[in-house]
Amino acid sequence: MASESNVVENLAYLSKYLEESSARVSELEKELANVRPENTKPGASIQISQLQAEKAELQRELEALQELKVKKESRDVVLRVKQENTDVNMSPESDSKPNTVLADTRQKHKDEYLLREALQAKCTELEGQLKDSVQIAAKALRERLEVEKALQKMRKKSEAMAEEMQDVQGTCANIQTANNVLVTEANSSTERYAHLKEKYNKVKEEGTELRASLAEQDARVDSLKEKVSGVKAELKVAENEKEDLRQTLREMIEVVEGLQEEVKELKEKDVESPEVSASIAKYREFLTGLPLPERPPPAPPSNLDAVCSITTNLHGYLSEDPTARRQAHNPCLSRIISGAGLNYLAYGPTSRYERATDTWSAGSDLIGFHGGTRELFVNINSSIVYVGTYRCHDLRPLQLKGTNPPKCISAAEIIKVALGVPRPPNHVQIMKQHYSRGIEVEATGLQCVGFNMELYESLRRRFTNDSRKKRKLEKQDLRGGKAKLQKTK
Repeated sequence: MASESNVVENLAYLSKYLEESSARVSELEKELANVRPENTKPGASIQISQLQAEKAELQRELEALQELKVKKESRDVVLRVKQENTDVNMSPESDSKPNTVLADTRQKHKDEYLLREALQAKCTELEGQLKDSVQIAAKALRERLEVEKALQKMRKKSEAMAEEMQDVQGTCANIQTANNVLVTEANSSTERYAHLKEKYNKVKEEGTELRASLAEQDARVDSLKEKVSGVKAELKVAENEKEDLRQTLREMIEVVEGLQEEVKELKEKDVESPEVSASIAKYREFLTGLPLPERPPPAPPSNLDAVCSITTNLHGYLSEDPTARRQAHNPCLSRIISGAGLNYLAYGPTSRYERATDTWSAGSDLIGFHGGTRELFVNINSSIVYVGTYRCHDLRPLQLKGTNPPKCISAAEIIKVALGVPRPPNHVQIMKQHYSRGIEVEATGLQCVGFNMELYESLRRRFTNDSRKKRKLEKQDLRGGKAKLQKTK
């Protein structure tokens, strides 16, 4: 009976323990049901599946224990009934069959003992399984708590990431807005760039044209500079010559004082000296015997058009003309007189001063022209006229010794040629010593042998154009002066 009570107590304890385990398993199920499957780890899902399988096993064992309990209760009822029957049989009326009852009792006790042993083993087994299940449930609970903590951290991170995502979305929206603005600005910038590029190309073309024009203007300026330099040099030479002439004129007064009486007498008589007249007659006789030119001038010298003004520097003027540069000329304007017909006479000093040796050499500056041809220019009515191509003849064999220059030839001009330009520092003393007995000259005959029409036309057109430009400028200056005068009024 003691063993039966132990079995009953064990069954009661197991029943209570199973109820508590079932309650804890239900709580775990509820808590696990609240966990989102997508937020759980793969290991936790496997453990949940294991707990669910163990729970099902425990339920089956609980059902088996319930069946055993029911069987035990029914057996208790049977045992009570049998005990009552035994009590009845142990009464005097049942003494007739004592051995049979004893055998049955022993067999029952043996069956009960075997049943208790089986129940005891089953209870021990169930108790071990329950302990294992409780440990597994506790472990699953701990893992669940860890999973919940991890889920909370993940929720916090998710919330933070959501906030960051909102910030990023806001930033993206701002970036998109800024990008749209930049795209708009880029489109407008592209249009402006195309417009500016078109302007740049136009300006570039204009710059190319301007550079070409500037190059042409620079070339013209360089040419003008060269011309101006030449004109300045010639002007300087002319100024020096002018100053020299002035100085010479002032100094020649002292030299020609002794000749003034003779000159006055000649002017009063208005005739040349016999020696000069005789020399001129011989020269003209020689020139008259020369043949006429095959290509004579188109008109007498007095009817030919002027090629430049008497104030023009003939050397520089002819050097600027491409046609005249190819020709040799003899611009001794102030030392030429009319000879015979188209022929002329040119005069030069009989000797020239050599500054290097302070000596005098025989012969005039015209000796180098003897035997050659030159284009001749003469002074007619204060204008320079081209009269033709002339051959130079040496007339020294025909002249008389000690011949003075004709009255129409400037003595100062002869002295200038004799001393050279510039004059030596002691020219006054030199002239007093050399020309104490008067000025002697020698003549060169100029025979007309032709007429260069190309040179004549070129110089005539140039002089005409220059004259027109000069008159136009004078008119403009006159108009400008009148306009300024009206403004001042």
